Amino acid sequence: MTAKAFTSPIHTADQISSNLRPGFIDWGLPWDIASAQDRARVISEKIYALDALTLKEELAITDGSDPVGAAKVKNLLESIYSPANASSSYDGILAMWRNDAGHGPDFNGFTYHYEIQQWQGVQINGNKATVQFVGGVEVSARDLTQYEPPTQWVYWLERANASSDWKLVDRKGVDYFVGRY
Repeated sequence: MTAKAFTSPIHTADQISSNLRPGFIDWGLPWDIASAQDRARVISEKIYALDALTLKEELAITDGSDPVGAAKVKNLLESIYSPANASSSYDGILAMWRNDAGHGPDFNGFTYHYEIQQWQGVQINGNKATVQFVGGVEVSARDLTQYEPPTQWVYWLERANASSDWKLVDRKGVDYFVGRY
């Protein structure tokens, strides 16, 4: 898919959040920068893949009646997060699902696609990387496609060595627009 501009007729220049971080110059070897960017895109897609679970699936995972589903979620999180953070991320997701149990819309039949709209800098320092970008989610169901307002993300990644995958250590996001409708 091609990148979509993150402008909107309902947002004006004075609604751009003052909390946004300035972009920065890429720093590091070109192949490390490219691999960190690619990994940030893949991580974002995987995180939003969890939104595709139905309420019924979430409840079955949280109450322990779907050990296969629980194993899939654990494996997904282990492919995203650093080993130190994968377990706590799983526990956090289960707590969120338990808290939200039956209190939200069921997005059965929805598909999610995360799209990077602008790279704002990648800095590599050995086996650690900081990746900053603006991206948004495309949500589709039946004949309807909707784009959620973009978020500026900073991902802090690490890898065990130069030939291993980048893993997410932490991330922070800021809504691109304030006063969203």
